[in-house]
Amino acid sequence: MRVRARALLLLLLAGGCQCFVPVSEDSGVVIDAGVVDAGVVDAGVVDAGVVDAGAVDAGVVDAGVVDASVVDAGVVDAGVVDASVADAGAVDAGAVDAGVIDAGVVDAGAVDAGPIVTCATVRCAPWAVCVEDAGASCIPTVSALRFVVPSFDASIPIDTIRLSIAVEVTGTADSIPVSGGLSSTTAMRTDAGLAVGALSFVQLDAGLLFLTAGWSGGPQTTTVVNVLPVRAIEVVGPNPPSHGVNTAEFEPNDPEGNAWRLDDVVPIRNWPDTVVAARHDSPDASTALLREGAPCDGGCSGFYLQDLEFNAFRDNVELRAISDAGWEARPQRIIVTRWRWRRVVAGVPNPIKVQTPVVAYTFSASRAITIGTNDTGTTGRLVFVDAEGNLEPGWAPQWTAAVTAPIAGCLPTVAGFDGDAGFLSNPNWEGFRRPGERYSLLGAADNVSIAVTEQGDVISVEHQTGVFPPNFDFGRCGFDGGRPTSLAAGAYAGLVSSSGGEICEFLYTPGGAGSLAVLPVSAYPRAISGQPPAYVTRAGVLIENSLFGRKETDAGAADTLVSNFVTYYITTPTPQFVEVRTASLGAGIIERIPLFSRITEPPVMRSLSSGEQRFFAVDDNGRLIALASSPLRTLWSWAPDGGLPLSSAIGFAPSATRLGSLLIPTRASVLSVVASKGTNVGNWSQSGGDPANCGGDGVSPYFDLP
Repeated sequence: MRVRARALLLLLLAGGCQCFVPVSEDSGVVIDAGVVDAGVVDAGVVDAGVVDAGAVDAGVVDAGVVDASVVDAGVVDAGVVDASVADAGAVDAGAVDAGVIDAGVVDAGAVDAGPIVTCATVRCAPWAVCVEDAGASCIPTVSALRFVVPSFDASIPIDTIRLSIAVEVTGTADSIPVSGGLSSTTAMRTDAGLAVGALSFVQLDAGLLFLTAGWSGGPQTTTVVNVLPVRAIEVVGPNPPSHGVNTAEFEPNDPEGNAWRLDDVVPIRNWPDTVVAARHDSPDASTALLREGAPCDGGCSGFYLQDLEFNAFRDNVELRAISDAGWEARPQRIIVTRWRWRRVVAGVPNPIKVQTPVVAYTFSASRAITIGTNDTGTTGRLVFVDAEGNLEPGWAPQWTAAVTAPIAGCLPTVAGFDGDAGFLSNPNWEGFRRPGERYSLLGAADNVSIAVTEQGDVISVEHQTGVFPPNFDFGRCGFDGGRPTSLAAGAYAGLVSSSGGEICEFLYTPGGAGSLAVLPVSAYPRAISGQPPAYVTRAGVLIENSLFGRKETDAGAADTLVSNFVTYYITTPTPQFVEVRTASLGAGIIERIPLFSRITEPPVMRSLSSGEQRFFAVDDNGRLIALASSPLRTLWSWAPDGGLPLSSAIGFAPSATRLGSLLIPTRASVLSVVASKGTNVGNWSQSGGDPANCGGDGVSPYFDLP
């Protein structure tokens, strides 16, 4: 047995022992008492032998890491090693036991004494801040909150979609959570000491709306808002309204559906202390503050749609209540149209022609829209309607002859044909019959009416006398080819163009003296204007014959020509829309824009009080086009299904109380369309003959429709 023990000791000293370093840092209790120490090895033969009684047990190793390990309770404990150099050497008292490992981070640091708490590891509530003072701790920074907006018991309309929030903060906080009505937001701190934001709502129910600002378990404040079952803006009555009953003969409502007309006055009831703003529901449309009209029943007010910038034929308009009470309501949308009415005026489904409507006298000496039709070669109608398209009695209720020319409006003169002769007629007389001939053109300038026959004869009648035979027969425009197509009557001179492009110029003075001559030029039939007399040749030269002399300006070929003193607007075969100036300073082409398609029928022009011009024309695709000057641009266009099949050039009806009407002869009907805003009562003109204007520079207010 002694030999075996000695051999075992030598084996350990030679490094043959497989020693296990304990896992727990210092005490080693768990491992010392574990299976190895108390197991077979410790209680077995080796433990009771000589090794256990040796000197090693009293050494430094016994108290160190080695002593607390398996080695202490094992075979080594009983051996010589306990008293050897290893026990008193570097291992027991040196770097391992007293050095970095025993006293360093492992022994005294986080593992031994637990983690060190800092603000980096502390998470405070949103209303508190961490402070490292004798250990990290959370200190509250907000002590109180108070709603400023909305105030307690405030009221808002049921269609509110946005509610402003302002919370007074006692303390410091960058943001405050706010909730109410299934909506939430974050109010952000401002320099004024308030946290501001807004709650957005999809839909609110009438009743109490509870709002909360702050944090659960922390500072909080609440307020109550009354949601009233009233909208911010309510249209009173039908929305949209009906303007009557549509029939085959008369359509006062847009065929696409009932809608507000652009010149209607809309009765609305709005939230107290709010301003109503309106805009065309279009990205580039401007906003207008609607001016208030006369009060209506039930505490409402009327608002004028004509104050809007409405660049469309039919579209939505937004009405919005502007409030300084901190809420925003869902805008109300109404459908608006330029359609005014359509009335069948011809006696047959497909007449030869519906003449250009003009404003002229009725039987009662008031003014009305007068429309003549050429139903067949010898029959037709003379129809008088008011601004709403309602039939009025006229001065020729038994009219049955064909109306062969547009009506002259200054002195209401009608050109007719009854099968035997052409004749001119007005409320006071019927005379100057021309057997076998027809009058095809009729116009007015100052106090003179001009009539042109199909053969090119030009005659004039002074309005002051109304005497027939005429005051002066200028003679005949000897056109080589084609029939008279267009008439432009100016204050002292006029032009007649033929379908072949010839130009006949006539001059006259009060009392009837004058002359007539066919000019050696060629032009498109509608490229003439009457005030002052001007035309554009096919070679593209604009020739103006004014009281100050003859002027020539390069303009390019023109289909139609509209004049505004020294500024001319032409449509070209290209097609383009061109502004040309004939004044000595800056004469020539000013601007041009492309058009969708060619315009050959005379457009109408209306001068705005701002100096801007509005133009309305129908193109070859049957679209009604609105254009503007300064700068030249297209405002809107529209066409019904199949386009607008023009019967003749479009007309116009001025009005002191309305925006004015475009009058479009199409098939057997006339369509009335709301024109444009911002105009005075007159200042309409038309190229290629101007039967409604007296002198070509606008309609006198005396002739306005009511």
